[in-house]
Amino acid sequence: MTQGTGRLVNSGFWYNKRLFVYGSVLSALLLERHYKGNTVFVTDRFGKELFVDKLNLNFGEIIVELDELNDLNDTFWAMGKIYAYARMRESFIHFDQDFFLPHPLPAHLVEAPLVAYTSEFSSVKQENIYIPNLANFLNTFQALDPRVRSFCETSPKVAYNAGVLGGYNIDIFKELWDLCWEVVKDNFDIINRSDCHYYNVIVEQFLFTCLARERNIDVACVEKEEHVMKVARYTSMKFFPLTSSVHVIAEGKRSLVSCVYIEEILRVEFPEHYHQINRLLARNQL
Repeated sequence: MTQGTGRLVNSGFWYNKRLFVYGSVLSALLLERHYKGNTVFVTDRFGKELFVDKLNLNFGEIIVELDELNDLNDTFWAMGKIYAYARMRESFIHFDQDFFLPHPLPAHLVEAPLVAYTSEFSSVKQENIYIPNLANFLNTFQALDPRVRSFCETSPKVAYNAGVLGGYNIDIFKELWDLCWEVVKDNFDIINRSDCHYYNVIVEQFLFTCLARERNIDVACVEKEEHVMKVARYTSMKFFPLTSSVHVIAEGKRSLVSCVYIEEILRVEFPEHYHQINRLLARNQL
């Protein structure tokens, strides 16, 4: 969230910092509404000060441990998420801060051994995301665990989207952390002088998918891939809450339509938090 500045800056490609805060807070408040007292916020000291102390978000549990990763290149942001997955001791579902849930998930997803937002198996996703990024990953990181290298070279170039990720088979996430941490340890200097943004989908989404396939575990999806790719209501807040979920992905976070609706929903549904954000922004305290 700080990009090395020590202060909050626009994060996650939102239209601006204000919308980043609006979106993150709205996402968290909706989850706490649906799963009151059962939410877990894994963060660092800065995140705790921002979202808990200043913005008054309530969570069932707050784990302040991500400062352990402060020496890691902040463009390799997936490692914080993977750490959080591995930190869980019971069945869980992770939600990204650009994911908005109008209603609680159905039971078959909550009770699944593994769950993800959607599959990314189409030829478009393979050709534009996984094939080129896997090639760059292999070229950049010469020192790789043989198992990771085998996955990258021989597995189908597909993955599940981790806007939502979890399940009761928590051992797979501990294994994912171990594999990814080996990548970090063996390539630390390269990582810290590289832009790792496009490698995040490899260490988080692709390797998770390889482990699930290796164990022959089905992954339940919140949304169907063809719906997400073709139907606007799954990616634009214009249609909230008239759909099962909204994941404002990629350039959607720069769309003024989504931005306007996020602000309006936050203002109507959670006015105290909305006005608190605006007061702090006006005082330059965020």
